[in-house]
Amino acid sequence: MKKIFVIALAVLMTMSIAACASEVANTDTHSSAVDFVYNSPAGRPVNIAEFFQVYGLEVHSMITSFGGDVTVADRPSVMPAPNSDYVLGLAIHNTTDIVGRTIFEQMQKACDEIGVRYLLNDAAADQNIQNAAIEQWILTNRVDGVIVYPRNYSAVGPALNELTSAGIPSVVGITPLQGISNALTLIPNEEMGRAAAEYIIDGLKTAGKELKGTVVMGTLNIIHSNVPGRVFGFYDVMNQYPEIEVIVIEASAIDAFYSQMESLIVRDRSNDIVGAFGLYSGAMLGMSQAIISNDRTDIVMAGIDYDQKVMADIKAGIITATIGHSPVVCGYWNVANMVNMLNGVVVPAVTRVPYDIITADNVDAMYELYFPGAGTLAEYISANPE
Repeated sequence: MKKIFVIALAVLMTMSIAACASEVANTDTHSSAVDFVYNSPAGRPVNIAEFFQVYGLEVHSMITSFGGDVTVADRPSVMPAPNSDYVLGLAIHNTTDIVGRTIFEQMQKACDEIGVRYLLNDAAADQNIQNAAIEQWILTNRVDGVIVYPRNYSAVGPALNELTSAGIPSVVGITPLQGISNALTLIPNEEMGRAAAEYIIDGLKTAGKELKGTVVMGTLNIIHSNVPGRVFGFYDVMNQYPEIEVIVIEASAIDAFYSQMESLIVRDRSNDIVGAFGLYSGAMLGMSQAIISNDRTDIVMAGIDYDQKVMADIKAGIITATIGHSPVVCGYWNVANMVNMLNGVVVPAVTRVPYDIITADNVDAMYELYFPGAGTLAEYISANPE
């Protein structure tokens, strides 16, 4: 069975790369080409395994566009005009959390602005639902392209491969660990991990503390393609300080992070814990509540990811900082690259979106920038006093 899968994958890759090779002959310019800073030149597909091999994670996915690896600083400066009456499939992992919901809404807004129709699928955190929707779109020939935010980064592979076989281009918004897609909108996880670690170090320096003691890192206990880069970047900085020990706690629920962090704090009679790092919002929220409930506001707390509660805790001084990526920027680049691709233009294989350091100094503005239409942070805090 494994041999059959490998052969099938090789065939799909050959088909997809051949299709992209024909794209290279098209000299039309991307509508937002002026926004690109190239990390690697155009002219070859991107093997995602190369991104992950330094992290020790086995990956079997391919991004086939020949447009290079680029970094952008903001949303597209120019959105493309569709050459035809395109219909896009927008498949999101879930809309329960405000980040997923905002990305979903911004993709719809971008489509509305340029006059592209779309079909929607909220997987409600079930990859089977997402895969079934994609398969139905293919069978009924209802979409020209699909933008996918997978829930399960390996189980999405068959659906991506089916799109490739059907000649339907795909853009993925979270790195898949299996399958073939045309383009990837990439969160710069490694850089964000470094930025979080540097913020903790700077916080200790500002407080006049020695760079020694314990930093607690809260990470997921499930496979997530965003995790390895964040961990790698964090250790890349922390390893420069040999007198700082990193203790790792793992969970997926806020309560579990709270109980583990509280247990460490209760046993920390000498106040050796000087910092805390939450790899995503759930970790930050659980760990920060343990910090505040045990009156250990001397601990410098930073993390990656964001939601409304994280921003409220930053405003309250419970979390020192978080590193975020704008759902508006992500949503618009997903649509821009997809419509450019459907227009026959070569798009970047990888579009790396920017990150922001969100602190008490800018959290009000960042809240309104990240969650347009959701009101102000003060209004959220007033409606959610706990």
